[in-house]
Amino acid sequence: MKKFASIFVGLSVLLATGLAFAKSENANSQSSNSSQNGNKTGWESGYNPRSENARNHMSIVAKTVENLLAAADRMEDPGIGEEVREVARHHGQTSEEIAEKEDQINQRSGVAKFFIGPDYAALSEVQQLMEQIRNQVKELNQIRTRLHNEGEEQELQNQIQILEMQLQALQNYVDSEEQGFSLFGWLAKLFS
Repeated sequence: MKKFASIFVGLSVLLATGLAFAKSENANSQSSNSSQNGNKTGWESGYNPRSENARNHMSIVAKTVENLLAAADRMEDPGIGEEVREVARHHGQTSEEIAEKEDQINQRSGVAKFFIGPDYAALSEVQQLMEQIRNQVKELNQIRTRLHNEGEEQELQNQIQILEMQLQALQNYVDSEEQGFSLFGWLAKLFS
């Protein structure tokens, strides 16, 4: 009976320490995010991702947005071109937020991941942002159906495919982060 009580007390101390560490780490990342977001004017705000994954993501996004804007400029119907520009701008903003969340997820130390798992709150936010990109893809598909020029339609279809590949890569990233082993991750997930 004493062994059971000792084990229970030991696990309780580990759990309390892990949760306290997670809360302090989350508070630190939120305070740094709020200072970064203070002068944010859009996707072109110059956010500089720290992690390699986030940098690669932003590089691909910048090229995609650039291609969407170029396609919008070449469209015969200026109204449709403006709609494509608006989607491109929103995509850039959404993707910058995703890169910030990727940095936040990657900042969690290996020890913290072992005890409490990845930053489930940030992963959840990435999932929500991915839903916004899915909506942008739907909007571009609706715009594509209104185009009369086959070349414009094909160009927009190519950009839609790139967006869908980005979504798949993000989903793979989220899945790989969630699949790691953690001692008390199930409990941390309940509180996120």
